[in-house]
Amino acid sequence: ETIRRGYLAGFILQLQSVNNFNGNVALSCSGGPAGSKCADFPMTVKVHGTAYAVSGILFPENTTPGTYVVTFTGVSGSLTNTATAKFTVTN
Repeated sequence: ETIRRGYLAGFILQLQSVNNFNGNVALSCSGGPAGSKCADFPMTVKVHGTAYAVSGILFPENTTPGTYVVTFTGVSGSLTNTATAKFTVTN
């Protein structure tokens, strides 16, 4: 995905149960350029089958153009799963 610096990239996260999982999953995201702000809404999602959440990351105006990776993490007890997205930031 390509985005201009100073803009917010938004995502819809799809969470899918495996092995009949039924529980709460705490979401977080990390990575991106220095000074970026990452958020997940809601922060905790009840997953049984398929659930959705919204996430976003703000790329600051002073971001150096280049490619960045954002990691999305879901945690439920001892279970952890991650997914990544790659962004190219332009002027």
